[in-house]
Amino acid sequence: ILAIHKIGDSVFTIPAIKLIKNHFNVPVYIFCYESTIPIFSYNFGSDIRYIGLSPDQFIFGNRIAGRSVREILKEISPEIIFDLTGSILTASILFNTGADKIVGLNEPLFSGIYDEYYNNSGTEHLSKMYLNVLKNYVPVKEEVLEFPIALNKQGKILIHPSAGWKAKEWNFNRFIELYQEINKNYESLFILEKNKIDESILAEMKKMGINYVETSNLNELIEIISGSGLLITNDTGPLHIAGMTGCPTFSIFGPTNPFFHLPYGKYHRFINKIIYCSPVNDKYCIMSGGRTCPCIECMNLLTTKEVFTAIDVFINELNITKKQN
Repeated sequence: ILAIHKIGDSVFTIPAIKLIKNHFNVPVYIFCYESTIPIFSYNFGSDIRYIGLSPDQFIFGNRIAGRSVREILKEISPEIIFDLTGSILTASILFNTGADKIVGLNEPLFSGIYDEYYNNSGTEHLSKMYLNVLKNYVPVKEEVLEFPIALNKQGKILIHPSAGWKAKEWNFNRFIELYQEINKNYESLFILEKNKIDESILAEMKKMGINYVETSNLNELIEIISGSGLLITNDTGPLHIAGMTGCPTFSIFGPTNPFFHLPYGKYHRFINKIIYCSPVNDKYCIMSGGRTCPCIECMNLLTTKEVFTAIDVFINELNITKKQN
């Protein structure tokens, strides 16, 4: 299985990988980034063999796999390869593998590499898109898309303010205001990626009495999120880590479409401000998911009051325990 993704899409491939593992009575290997192995080991433990790929195994800006990756694949000599990545990167790995069958999704340019090809520019949720690759091999039911929920009324409310790119991030100061409102009644905690927030900002947060923790790796992130009462964040990897561990989520969307990216299940809510350029039928807005947008109105127009009001309703529904004053 080729699942060479960042955090979010790695989680999206889990339902499909579960079906593959349970259906085929043969050893299963996952090719993924070294950094995302904790996602797969959280779900599969040692039942699957992980081939963790490092940056020095790629060339041309990490877009093409080096010879060492293809050599590992040939040494394994797989009967069937499922490509759950779908990019020029996996196309470069699959060329001349010698596998009996190659099944997967990718851009039309690379369709000739596959024995069974699926277009990766569909109109479905990304988890469902990966499931569709298996439809000729295993019974596919949408129930597998939803991770079991683990409600914890005594759990902390977590806030993760970062995202994969700047346009997906709600204003940091508004996250601070949101924390202050929530923390009046509930145990709250910021989760920050180590070395991503300036030291002067961290010092100011300490002065304000804001609780925060910095994570250095994915294992730490999973440990903190798992068992929490609620995670509040943007459209970002930790959102999907929370969904994977059963933690309820509330997410703030803007230039990306929640229809494609929101975790499955009734305990995952979101807010977004629909404006003239918001994505309706596509994954991203017309400004490349905000990357080329000069103003990011969709995020900036969302006020702290609007977001807090929606979250407060959800917190009450989750029946999270108020802290002792």
